[in-house]
Amino acid sequence: MLSPIQFFRCMSVLVLCTLLASCGGGDGGDGAGGSGGGTGGGGGSAAAAVLVSISIAPVLPATGVGIDTQLVATATYSDATTADVTAQVQWSSSAPNVARVNAASGLVTGVALGRSTVTARSGTLTTSTDLMVTADRWTPGATMLYPHVNHMAIVLRDGRVLVAGGGTADAELYDPVKDRWSPAGRMTTVRTLPSASLLGDGKVLVTGGFGAAGQHLASSEIFDPTTATWSAAGAMSTARFRPVDVTLPDGKVLFAGGAVPSPLAELFDPVLGSWSAAGSLTRFRYAHSATLLPDGRVLVVGGLDGGDPTIPRSPSVPAGRSEIFDPVTLTWSLGPTSLTPRFAHRAIAVAGGGILVLGGGVGANTTAGVTMAELFDPVSSTWLPAGTMTRGRYALPTATRMRDGRVIVTAGGFDAADNITAEAWDPATRSWRPLANMSVARDGHAAVLLTNGKLLVTGGFGGGVDRSVELYW
Repeated sequence: MLSPIQFFRCMSVLVLCTLLASCGGGDGGDGAGGSGGGTGGGGGSAAAAVLVSISIAPVLPATGVGIDTQLVATATYSDATTADVTAQVQWSSSAPNVARVNAASGLVTGVALGRSTVTARSGTLTTSTDLMVTADRWTPGATMLYPHVNHMAIVLRDGRVLVAGGGTADAELYDPVKDRWSPAGRMTTVRTLPSASLLGDGKVLVTGGFGAAGQHLASSEIFDPTTATWSAAGAMSTARFRPVDVTLPDGKVLFAGGAVPSPLAELFDPVLGSWSAAGSLTRFRYAHSATLLPDGRVLVVGGLDGGDPTIPRSPSVPAGRSEIFDPVTLTWSLGPTSLTPRFAHRAIAVAGGGILVLGGGVGANTTAGVTMAELFDPVSSTWLPAGTMTRGRYALPTATRMRDGRVIVTAGGFDAADNITAEAWDPATRSWRPLANMSVARDGHAAVLLTNGKLLVTGGFGGGVDRSVELYW
């Protein structure tokens, strides 16, 4: 039991503590939107940082018709801190008929050639930038980590691009949003001129090509983009250089030709992870093309026949007769004869279901290129003229179908004067027109269409094995 004096002392301490608390002797309150509240005896809190300005990047942005460009808004506060507020501001375009902008994300899509003012707003604070919608323009991209020539490039499901091979086992990934490259492991073997197929589960099958010692490869491997790792995927029945692959509607991958001197074709089943026979072409071919038709069959065109293996030093001859693979019966049959026999060309599916065949050479010992393009009509099973190219592109030019249906072709010529050039095929007129030149001449490069609508061109020979990258829209 407390004495009166002890009781009085306890009550005095309690009252004192209560008074101190009421005077603000504890922690200060939170500051809204800025740095936290202060501490100490005044009872007041530090002033919250307020928004001072917003900036938009890139400065003076440009895009193309049908091309997506991401704008970024950065806020600066009164305490000198900054923050990415791209998703917090409201975006608008002064000319939606020229450039359309997503109000919530800042993603701009070019609609027509011209200029538009794009504005980012937060409350009463706004900032704007002029955006140009241009055409026929090349711009540099981030430099690759490794040099690649005669390599493969393929767009993954998430929009990134895998580049691998071409005299090295090193692989890398390109992020088109950040314009940045990152390592993607090393293949199990060095490969030059391999094939690459996107599988149904998002992984990539890489097959064949030349090894480090120049040997033809039968092996294959799979890249897993979730772990950036490579694993063996078995071997084909025969080694194939410049293997030609087509992913069928059921997810299996067909390989035909590109082997010396076998006409055997085979299938890779990604579910079972196994290889099986798929009949034989009517003739052995390499440096040919194979393209999926709308009905699920595969059209094989051109290529060199390797000569008659029973006759010493028999010359290789470009094949004029096409052939067609039926995936239901696993059989091959002769197709119509193309207008011009060719090899080392490109074939690409275009709007309407036709197959555009372009470029290539006319003989194994000549650098003369085929300027006439042709179009295969799968309905009538006939070949039609498809205009004359501005240059003869005899050695594996790239051919990429753009969002608007045009086909952009780069390089594939005899020298730098040819290999710096590009041209476009218009499906409406079946005609060709020259485009602006690339920044460097390229041979053995790769080109893919990005998910933002731009054309990505990587590597190749450009005054040496090149790590440079450029983008076209």
